[in-house]
Amino acid sequence: MFEEYPDLLTPNHLSEITGMTAHYIRKMCRNGDLPAVQVGKARWYVPKCRFIEYVMGGADEN
Repeated sequence: MFEEYPDLLTPNHLSEITGMTAHYIRKMCRNGDLPAVQVGKARWYVPKCRFIEYVMGGADEN
């Protein structure tokens, strides 16, 4: 699933996948709604495996 994407998804990747804006994806990352890691002050990454878990309904199982 999502083989064409790298292991660390950016808000732009997630925007392509979901149709949501990259701005909204960043907001979800900041709020903790997506399983993301922040690098520096502005860069967000979502591990692809965690995003797949999130989409499949397993995001609450940490």
